[in-house]
Amino acid sequence: MGFSKSKKALAAVTIATALTGAAVLAAPTDFSGTLVAQAATQSINFSQVDAALAKYNTLVEADYTATSWANFNKLVNSENIKAFKKMISEMKTETDAEIEEAGSGTIAEVQAGINSTAVFLNEAMDTVLVKKSEVANINLTGIKTALGRYKALKESDYTPASWAAFKASLVDQNGAPFDVNAYEADLADFESLTPDEVVYFLRITGMTATQMQESLDHDAALINASIDLLVAGATTQPTATVSKNLPTTSAPKGAVAKTNATPVAKASTVAPLALLTVSALSMLGSVTYKIRNAD
Repeated sequence: MGFSKSKKALAAVTIATALTGAAVLAAPTDFSGTLVAQAATQSINFSQVDAALAKYNTLVEADYTATSWANFNKLVNSENIKAFKKMISEMKTETDAEIEEAGSGTIAEVQAGINSTAVFLNEAMDTVLVKKSEVANINLTGIKTALGRYKALKESDYTPASWAAFKASLVDQNGAPFDVNAYEADLADFESLTPDEVVYFLRITGMTATQMQESLDHDAALINASIDLLVAGATTQPTATVSKNLPTTSAPKGAVAKTNATPVAKASTVAPLALLTVSALSMLGSVTYKIRNAD
């Protein structure tokens, strides 16, 4: 079925996806609207961090789910961001020599530290935050009803020929006999996801909510059709592959992956918060201190 333990590894693939691009500011700014003239003898490129901070400034709490906003702010403390903005603004007015004299290391090291912080901030915004408009309502009624019909069947109620045809008609994507209990367990695992986790799951599989709904409805239709033929006494049935169009974690982002998908591997629980291996304090506190000692 492909949902196995998905709750346990939702953001692991999401965090590895390409960072979204952000427009580079036309000129350095202190992010309060006042342009800051960059020192003529200073060679640091602030475009990456300027873009990340400008993107951060556009965030509106009301646009995001309460849980994802809280998790984001555990990673990216607003006070750390404020201090980092101040540091960047001040650094833009200094020469390379002045920056190095502050004990921050070489200009190359300072550049690397600034860029690392920008990458962290972008990753936090792109992977942890969930817009309310992204929250999806996947209707599981159809597939659960079909699975219930399947499990209620009794072999003794049907002829040997019709039962054999029925059992042979449904296979999984590997060609093995359809395992209704495994499918039902995977479905229960998916059903246990929180709204934010469903969004993370859709992101890592590259599917839209509509495509996932179509996948589930597709499987339900195949199961119901096979049961209907059994009830009608059919002694032959076409072979139908259940779950052939479910997504896989190896599918590229945005791909439909309807023809050659494989089950999502089972994994242990990993909270999205834990996947950003550096905290806001280390990236926006310690890194700041490293690239420029406090006055």
